Amino acid sequence: MTNNRNLFYLANSFSEDSGGRTQATFTRAKILLDASEKSFILTFNFKRDYGEIYNVVRKKRNIPLSITFLNMFEFFAGEELYNRVEGK
Repeated sequence: MTNNRNLFYLANSFSEDSGGRTQATFTRAKILLDASEKSFILTFNFKRDYGEIYNVVRKKRNIPLSITFLNMFEFFAGEELYNRVEGK
């Protein structure tokens, strides 16, 4: 059952090989996917290669396209900083 709420998962940073709390965040986002209209995994640090990291993590951890990766630097800049095309 999808509700009209959004879920946000906070991750200061992650890389292609992150485990522990980061893996728990990904798992929680996938489990609760049906409990929200949209789900976002937020990062709060600046990494120029986040676009590639997002794509690798999405494939490696089987993160569905309905979960959006969002970086706060990119959000407040109002433009794509990482030249990413998610899901490709």
